[in-house]
Amino acid sequence: MQAYLFGLLKDVSNVEVLNLLSFYIAWHTISTQAVSSFLNLNNHKLSNE
Repeated sequence: MQAYLFGLLKDVSNVEVLNLLSFYIAWHTISTQAVSSFLNLNNHKLSNE
């Protein structure tokens, strides 16, 4: 996996790699928050019943 990433770094310009990384980190953060808040909502519903 690391060798693949290093190959990408050589092929693609640094700006594009940074854009991809920031996009991936933002997407990962948003999706993680969405999942955890969804789970919290389900837990509240279960505990209230």
